[in-house]
Amino acid sequence: MRTTVPFWLRLLITLSGILFLGFLSMISLTPAEATEDAALSERRVAYQIDVKLDPGKKQLLGTERIRWRHPGKKPVSEIYIHLYPNAFSKGSTFIKESGGVLREDKMDQRSPGWMEITALRLADGTNLLPAMRFVQPDDGNPDDRTLARVDLPRPVKPGTSLELEVAFRVQLPKVFARMGYFEEFVMAGQWFPKLAAYEVAGQRQRQEEGWNAHQYHAHSEFYADFGTFEVTITVPASYQVAATGKLAAEPKPKNGWKHVTFEALDVHDFAWAASPDFLVEKRTFPELGTKGITVLLYLDPAHQAAKERYFQITRQTMDRFGAWFGPYPYETLSIVVPPPGAGGAGGMEYPTLITAWDASVPVESLALEQVVVHELAHQYWYGMVANNEFEEPWLDEGLATYSENKMMSTILPHYSRLTMMTPILEPAPLSLPAWEYGDDAYAANVYLRAARVLSGIEEVVGEQEMFRILKTYFNRYRFSHPSTKDFLATINEVSGKNFDDFFNRFVFRERMVDYRIQNIDSEATAQPGRYKHRITLDVTDDIGQNVPILIRFADGHTEEITWNAKSGPNPVVLEGPAIQWAWIDPEFSNPMEIQHVNNLYRPVSQQTILTWARQLSFWLEHLKLWLF
Repeated sequence: MRTTVPFWLRLLITLSGILFLGFLSMISLTPAEATEDAALSERRVAYQIDVKLDPGKKQLLGTERIRWRHPGKKPVSEIYIHLYPNAFSKGSTFIKESGGVLREDKMDQRSPGWMEITALRLADGTNLLPAMRFVQPDDGNPDDRTLARVDLPRPVKPGTSLELEVAFRVQLPKVFARMGYFEEFVMAGQWFPKLAAYEVAGQRQRQEEGWNAHQYHAHSEFYADFGTFEVTITVPASYQVAATGKLAAEPKPKNGWKHVTFEALDVHDFAWAASPDFLVEKRTFPELGTKGITVLLYLDPAHQAAKERYFQITRQTMDRFGAWFGPYPYETLSIVVPPPGAGGAGGMEYPTLITAWDASVPVESLALEQVVVHELAHQYWYGMVANNEFEEPWLDEGLATYSENKMMSTILPHYSRLTMMTPILEPAPLSLPAWEYGDDAYAANVYLRAARVLSGIEEVVGEQEMFRILKTYFNRYRFSHPSTKDFLATINEVSGKNFDDFFNRFVFRERMVDYRIQNIDSEATAQPGRYKHRITLDVTDDIGQNVPILIRFADGHTEEITWNAKSGPNPVVLEGPAIQWAWIDPEFSNPMEIQHVNNLYRPVSQQTILTWARQLSFWLEHLKLWLF
């Protein structure tokens, strides 16, 4: 999902965008690798779905046929089905955890959403509805209906397939948290009955095979097996439809309705959007990916002036990511720009489809590029590598934010440093399941701290070695749902270094580096106006970095020294005029620094400086509360 950038940083990005728009065209393109892996995914599940939009009732009426191939070695006697739209019903775990507010979006309580399964049977006609019951394995909330268990009349044997026939109805909420409608615009994300993921023994270090099924939480996203989709969408004839995959059929409209069919292979989800107001543009970039990429832009009219920027940043980003991580294997990539007022649909990733900020964002803002870059990064880490977003969200959001920072730094050279100015106020282990984080802690850790930890690894191994690590990780684990331990093993192998202790401190625990100046002791020398200074430094969880320290003297001149906690002297001794202040890492170059309020030391009024710094940090973090 879109990165949760603090308001002050978004403001800086917007202002910088006005100055740097012309710079976009100057980015050089490096041809992406052209090698194509013949095998993509195991395709454990296949969906055939027919769905019709009722624009008056804001409902979806659908039927689906699901074929699931049992990949394990033990008979399976039950299945689990996600019914995500029920998250928008009263009493759901999602509503209880979020309070109906998620990332500055508020749910309209007068417009709830829900899903009803109206038919569920085996291919032989056996009725399974009586065997379906809602379950709540995470919190025991009896009012939560986002996950259902269905006991089967006979077990599914290993290597055989189960076929289900389902009929369902969805009430769309007013757009909120990736899903719903706004006026005539529809965003259908997590809209169909979806089979849970089945993990075999050894997958993600699992001891025994079985279903991996969780409720829909305020901060959790999604996890499913790779498969195939054939989806026919019926909408009023005036609507344009964007969807996962590529268009397979679009007969001429009849009786005021159009029927469009999309096919998608080797994906784990399917989303679509529709509106009569979309301006549809298409560009093909044959040099990108393994087959060339056709970019389809579904543009709200309010952002028509930004059309070329959407295409340009997409081309440049996919070129860079192809060189850094590996080629994009799909033929299409769709970008949906929601209308003003549909912000709840904006900034989200789906296989081969992303949503940008809604069109209320000023067209001159570089935030347009920022969110597109972030969601394109998800095509790699969420879309193809596809970690378990329920249980290990940092692997997706952290890698996406790190990738965003690297790409955006090619446009704004100091972009990564701007993001490092935000203090991590609630550090928590990165290895927690999504629902165990509080509201502020989720964004601070899963996005920001995770990206900084990855940048910390880069500080140790170097940028090119980091790209080699990520390229190896991507090519080895794409379409296979790896874990944090798989990622760590890849880092150790490729770098030739042991990062076990690093992960124990910064991933599995909440530690971060914290540099501070404890004291400056100055002693007058025999020469008038000169002093012998002893600067006593301290660091928590050092990783062996060289850090700059800028010192300003009373005569106005400055001097920069470099200090290493493992090899450098402590205290640092130097002579000169009286010291006005000393500042560790004044340019915010250290990604692992948890906070900077204790990096500045002024001998005369240390407490005053710390108080001001803390107040400034507070206002930067919370100014948005007064502006929204």
